[in-house]
Amino acid sequence: MDTLPDRIAKLQSAIAGLRKTLEDPAFFRRDAAGFNTTASALQAAEERLAQAEDEWLSLEMLREEIGG
Repeated sequence: MDTLPDRIAKLQSAIAGLRKTLEDPAFFRRDAAGFNTTASALQAAEERLAQAEDEWLSLEMLREEIGG
């Protein structure tokens, strides 16, 4: 539980960077393979973020049930 907020923040930062890269309208024309790789990395990072957020929520709910 202690490491999840840092991991979530790092994933959010990585996602923001990947999105910014993909927003470049010339990126695909310049490097289609790189664009596809970046898009795949974004999808994977978003999936890892969702998993980390779900894990955090589950742990937080468990902590509240226990009375912490």
